[in-house]
Amino acid sequence: MKKHRAIIFCFVLFLLSAFCFLLSASFAFESTSTNFEIHAGAVDSVAGFGTSTSFQNISAGGQLATGSSTVSGGSARRLLSGVLYWLGGFFTPRYDQIHYRWRNDNGNEASATWRANEDTQILNVSKATTTRLRFEVSNEGWRTGGSPQFKIEYASTTTCSSGTYTAIPAIAATEHWQMATSSYVNDGDATTNVASGLTDENATFTAGQVKTTGNMTSAITLTPQNFTEIEYGILATSTANNGGTYCFRLTDNGSTVNFNYSQYPTAVLGGGGYQPIGTIESPVFDTGAANGVGFNFIMASGTTPTGAKFRMQLATSNSSGGPWNYLGPNCADTTYYFDAAFAPFPGIGNSPATQEIGCPNSHNNKRYFRYKLILCSGDCSAGGSDTPQIDKIIVNWSP
Repeated sequence: MKKHRAIIFCFVLFLLSAFCFLLSASFAFESTSTNFEIHAGAVDSVAGFGTSTSFQNISAGGQLATGSSTVSGGSARRLLSGVLYWLGGFFTPRYDQIHYRWRNDNGNEASATWRANEDTQILNVSKATTTRLRFEVSNEGWRTGGSPQFKIEYASTTTCSSGTYTAIPAIAATEHWQMATSSYVNDGDATTNVASGLTDENATFTAGQVKTTGNMTSAITLTPQNFTEIEYGILATSTANNGGTYCFRLTDNGSTVNFNYSQYPTAVLGGGGYQPIGTIESPVFDTGAANGVGFNFIMASGTTPTGAKFRMQLATSNSSGGPWNYLGPNCADTTYYFDAAFAPFPGIGNSPATQEIGCPNSHNNKRYFRYKLILCSGDCSAGGSDTPQIDKIIVNWSP
């Protein structure tokens, strides 16, 4: 939440006449006294100006101000117009690109999973694969201003603040990124304040847009109390640099006037060559036990280069034709053996790794079994430059 919406300015005037005023959102003020006069409002230049010979003009913009100060009737008068303008310089909108978060294209706005934590770079991004990027923009200024149209741009650089940015086109020619459609969200859909997504940095949420075909939203009005969230579907093209780092930003249809970039989304492409994930299903194995067997543990050996992952699931049945329900150690089809918090496969490359088979109620007393191997060149959602090699799988059982 904002903590700087009002500032109290206090001046002590030349003849020890003191006054304080609270500067509100309208920012124009006027006050008179037998000891002083003050008139203020928005001005268009930091340069001081004045035509009277009975006061001195002071500039806040660094220029030398002309004018004079005289005593009339025992009172000295000065015009502090430049100083007042300097204080009023905050009276512009400031659209702050304040948070971002990468997500997978595997659900609608509410259900799609996140690829990384808030304001966190993603690695091993695959080409030609839709990735969704969500921005939060908050008006951290003092005025509503116009209604910007937020356009997404990218730069091939590791220094986001000084990169050369290019608008992401609907269909790329030689550009490294292009917009990407989704089976889960539609271009132009209004966004909502998704729970557990981005940190709210202002008082009131204003609906943004989802963009998958066009790179620019319609006009969105943000008051000094508003923030919005905008989500883009994008993908890296074949011309993108393998292993390259890319930064992303929003502009008002190409203009960065009144924009501030607290956070730049960054993505690093994979080294190229490998798909994010591949699966292998084994043939059906017959234990020969008519009444089924008890399944004990799994052993595996092979190699997993740094960054690559290996997963495994087991399925059992009393029929050689299935059905086959592949499960992990926690009896769920979303869990895996040899996948402890995405850690590289323990023991592979040195000695066989062993893991106890869980879910006895699902597997025991079954005659047939088969297994599924999941090989990941990166984090199982983005491609990388290495791939696992599995040399041997042993499923231990007893009659």
